[in-house]
Amino acid sequence: MTNRPLNRFERRKQRTREQLKQAALNLILEKGYDAVSVQDITDRADLGRGTFYVHFADKEDLIWSALREGFEVVNEAMMNDYEHEQSPRLEYLIWRRMFEYAGENRALYKVMLAGQGSGPLADRVQSYFASEVEAQVTSGRCFVNFTPPAPYIAQFVSGAIVRMLTWWLNVPNDYTPRQMAGFFYEMIFHQPPPDP
Repeated sequence: MTNRPLNRFERRKQRTREQLKQAALNLILEKGYDAVSVQDITDRADLGRGTFYVHFADKEDLIWSALREGFEVVNEAMMNDYEHEQSPRLEYLIWRRMFEYAGENRALYKVMLAGQGSGPLADRVQSYFASEVEAQVTSGRCFVNFTPPAPYIAQFVSGAIVRMLTWWLNVPNDYTPRQMAGFFYEMIFHQPPPDP
């Protein structure tokens, strides 16, 4: 099935949303989450406040939209790249990619997860991770020999991963994404991580 091309109205709508998201992300990286207002975002994007509210409910909605899109791109790539991997190696590879992505986007993750951002936004990030873990557990791809119910595993793993990402980004250390994923793997599976 092919996607139909966007018409001019849809392309303009998509460009406007991208302008707003990019303006918001740039401002948040410059000033911090709390210091940025909707007016700041619309001024930076050179768009009106009414245009903002056509696309987003509030600042948090806009930022979450941008974050979720990034997560979805990474998640889709992981599922394609690791299509033939099996548990528990699959979990290790996913965690390694998550730490790599966070490392590549360190400044944004610090603002969103590390106490400089919105608590509800951090909760949305964890909920997103939990839903992805639960889907993988339910499908039989991850944590195949674990007996707790899928929602329990999802909440446990997502809570731990968000906490470890936050700690890794905030506390001065020299741990690489590979090391962080390896430590996490050892804590969950009680064995050394598989060779990549």
